[in-house]
Amino acid sequence: MSVRLSMGALITRTRELIGDPSALGLTLEDYQVQDALDQRRWDVRYQELEPAETIGPGGTVTWTHFYADRGDWEDSVVLQSSDWATVTPDTADLLRGLWTFTAGLNRDVFLTGASYDIHAAAADLCELILAEVYKCAFDFSVEGTAVQRSQKIMWLEKLRDHLREHELPNIIPMYRGDQRSNTSSMYVGSRLGFYE
Repeated sequence: MSVRLSMGALITRTRELIGDPSALGLTLEDYQVQDALDQRRWDVRYQELEPAETIGPGGTVTWTHFYADRGDWEDSVVLQSSDWATVTPDTADLLRGLWTFTAGLNRDVFLTGASYDIHAAAADLCELILAEVYKCAFDFSVEGTAVQRSQKIMWLEKLRDHLREHELPNIIPMYRGDQRSNTSSMYVGSRLGFYE
């Protein structure tokens, strides 16, 4: 399976969360990490970014910083202005979901791209590693020396549980049949997101 170039930073960060850096004999292949991330992916189309105003001399307001409501974006994000022309930021912090434009822009900037819940994906990968470790993680002793391989299982289970505590909440839409909703819904990957 091929690994998308735009996933490099996310794959590295996910590996760091589970203690599996690519430089030290891989436990997991990059495609496995990418697959786990894709299971925890939100596809977003035309989400309006939150502008942060900068007030200059004489009270002139410009908008140079634009924030998304979440972080951990794939490096294939497309930003568009209110006339739907593609705009290129001067800096992009995909981890935080922050894009800056030195010259400033109109308030309206829209994002299309994919964001990931890397903590949930990392916890899923811990489950995958645990399945392999269970096979050979038994305790034994040889000539008075005790070897406890099961410690690795306990460590992985604690890491998995810690990562689960940091995963993003899932949104469950609820509708009342007797009322008309003012909230529009948009399908975003395997999740539903709501934008007003």
